[in-house]
Amino acid sequence: MVRNRTILTLILLGGLLTGAMAQTAPDTYWVQFTDKENTPYSITQPEQFLSARSIARRQAQGIAVEESDLPVDPASIAAVLPTGDVQLINRSKWFNAITIRTAEQSALDAIEQLSFVSHVRSRMRMVSNDPLPEDVPAPPMMEQRGGEPSDYGASWNQIYMLNGHLLHAMEAKGQGMLIGVLDSGFDQADSLPAFADLRAREGILLERDMVNHDGDVYEDHWHGRSVLSCMTGILPGYLQGTAPLADYVLLRTEEAATEYVVEEDNWVAGIELADSIGCDVINSSLGYTEFDDSVQDHTYADMDGQTARISIAAGLASQKGMIPVCSAGNNGNAPWHLCVRWAGERSVCAWKGIASHRSAVLPSPHLSSQGWSLACGNCIRSRARKRSCRRYAKALRSISHRMIPWATAYRISSWRTTRCPCS
Repeated sequence: MVRNRTILTLILLGGLLTGAMAQTAPDTYWVQFTDKENTPYSITQPEQFLSARSIARRQAQGIAVEESDLPVDPASIAAVLPTGDVQLINRSKWFNAITIRTAEQSALDAIEQLSFVSHVRSRMRMVSNDPLPEDVPAPPMMEQRGGEPSDYGASWNQIYMLNGHLLHAMEAKGQGMLIGVLDSGFDQADSLPAFADLRAREGILLERDMVNHDGDVYEDHWHGRSVLSCMTGILPGYLQGTAPLADYVLLRTEEAATEYVVEEDNWVAGIELADSIGCDVINSSLGYTEFDDSVQDHTYADMDGQTARISIAAGLASQKGMIPVCSAGNNGNAPWHLCVRWAGERSVCAWKGIASHRSAVLPSPHLSSQGWSLACGNCIRSRARKRSCRRYAKALRSISHRMIPWATAYRISSWRTTRCPCS
């Protein structure tokens, strides 16, 4: 399924997390390093750790390669692992940290004594005051656009309410864009008919399991499969995805059976990998508020974009030229009721479902689209998903990004309007 395996070398340099020596799951820890002074990599040679596509994306948006792009110093990692029975799970170049698993207190004590290990969690703010352009080119008139309900079948309403069919009529179907999907698994996406066209054109550039690292994302969980089908699924007379000609990177970062902070670590590792490969858009129907260990629960005060590392990472993704899109979450009628962790970050585009009592409350007005009764390409039955609104939003933002070359990812992420800027 992987078309360009040369990008796999970048994975060895990819990264993850913050908050030294804090336990993020049973026997799992986040180790924060102090600096990258001895790293063998240099920002003057980004081709050593970023793909050509990732470099080109930065150059097109006037974004410089900086120290946070440098991989974690291999010598620091090499010094941590021999302290005992220590397993490296993921690493984070943006936060200059690693996630490890060990049950040995002696190993933790030894790691804590290393001079290059810090106990301080990074805090930063991502803001931009760049004005939006005044003039946006108008698309053709309605009679020139086409797009009929019969072309989309059961998926007509969900794309019609966002004017996605108008983009399709302009032959804007995601071609040339690379979309990273971070989810809980993509069960049977390598065999179901809805993805036959995607497989035939080799549109999956990479699949990677950031949880078990077993090389297989197709036997874990169904949720990512449904997400993917909303974007690229094709079932004649039933389903037409919003970005059927985009290329995709499938990243499993969520362990559906449990809920621990380590899943945020996995997510950060995944989004950093997507950045290194060169993804233009990040789609993730994941969010974290409360955990199996209540000590790890987030609070409303954490919803500031500066505290939880998943929120900080989402802001960094936007600053590095990607468009992060997420769902508001399903907590509208739950005690939490606010949006999920990283949906509150200023540069993240968070979508909520229309007329859905379960869709979470947003701290600021983002965007809405169909949630319940949305057609997916499970090829077994139509599955109504409350977070599906965000999948459509993400694909249409990807198309808009392609059609409006002067717009940076940060600007597109900041467009909080119910209309596509080109409609």
